[in-house]
Amino acid sequence: MKGPDVSETDFGAKREIDKTAYAIGTKYARAISELGMDKQSQQFFVEGIEDHFEGKIDFSEEEINIYALRVDDIIAYKRAEISKDEKSKGEEFVKALMERDSKFQKTESGLVYKIYKEGKKTRITDKTFVELSYRSFHLNGDRYEGTPKGEPREMPFKGILKAWQEAFKIAGANSSIIIYAPPSLTYGDAGAAPYIKPGEYLKYQIKFYEATEK
Repeated sequence: MKGPDVSETDFGAKREIDKTAYAIGTKYARAISELGMDKQSQQFFVEGIEDHFEGKIDFSEEEINIYALRVDDIIAYKRAEISKDEKSKGEEFVKALMERDSKFQKTESGLVYKIYKEGKKTRITDKTFVELSYRSFHLNGDRYEGTPKGEPREMPFKGILKAWQEAFKIAGANSSIIIYAPPSLTYGDAGAAPYIKPGEYLKYQIKFYEATEK
């Protein structure tokens, strides 16, 4: 079996192994970005990598394990702070929205919705699949995801977001609805990096088509 190409590329730029190393470094940096490192911490991060390869690590193995275990605690703390702030922003947003537009309603779960087209209520089982198209937005109006225009997607009902499940039960098949969902019905306090912040409220425009049993 031929091994990976570690020679220089045709463009005389980085070797393939160098590109791989760079990509790994980038992905790892993204993974720990929630630590909120300042410039000094970033320098020590790089220094730790360099010292490892040069064989002159300042910490003992015990110290490395102790401090490394703090990463999860720091990330959890920062996520909790962000989540609290995002929930507050979302609650204020939907409150103002409902004051401006009386057609919006709110369920016990916190889902805020307005039906554009009423559909037909459908019996739902563990075998139910629902066909839908959607557009996803942050509360500032920025779109981050959606189905291609004219290409609805079929999904198992039990596999879609709780917010969508509730919206389908409210609006029914062959309907159109706009919803503002609290994090408890979407991605929770963890969020979904890099697109969704912890505790973030989200907006969805959804068209539900036929529901079938499979």
